Amino acid sequence: MALWYVYKYALRHLDAELLFAKNGQAALEILDSKTPSLVILDMRLPLVSGLELLKHFQRVLRLANTPIIMTSSMKEYSTLAPNGVFILKPARPEMIKRTVDNVLALSG
Repeated sequence: MALWYVYKYALRHLDAELLFAKNGQAALEILDSKTPSLVILDMRLPLVSGLELLKHFQRVLRLANTPIIMTSSMKEYSTLAPNGVFILKPARPEMIKRTVDNVLALSG
């Protein structure tokens, strides 16, 4: 099963537009025209890494306060997670839902 499908399933309860990027470059292109209310950021993306995207969020003023949930199969990346919000892969839909709901409650 494709990973995006797991996220789509886990977040089906949200009344929100869900956008998925197949790589880091596609994510940057989305961010040129969208200001997300929350981002789930995989650290190991092709073309542009999750770390580079994280730096992009910090540099661009309109994106700087975007809540970010970092995810990776490598636990070492958890230390880089803004506000310590990190999901270790493989993640179950219940964990994704709970984490997203908690972050949205705190930021909203």
